Amino acid sequence: MTESAAQVRVIEESPAYWRIVFDNPPLNIVGASMFAGLQNLLARMDASPNLRVAVFESANPDFYLAQGASASSKPQGLPACRS
Repeated sequence: MTESAAQVRVIEESPAYWRIVFDNPPLNIVGASMFAGLQNLLARMDASPNLRVAVFESANPDFYLAQGASASSKPQGLPACRS
């Protein structure tokens, strides 16, 4: 079974084995919507007692994840990152 949630796709190969695909072209930038998808994924994983293995992969063979910075994605209380 395959489900999509923003840029995080879950492919349930079996109840015990899931593939999680990051798909936010072109660079898989981690922003607010990606964090929301990851939070939903973690809650779903926590509620799945049969899950034993989760493999994370990228839909883009050239990029796994890239850090994105925006005011809406910065957790409260942490200093701003400088490049």
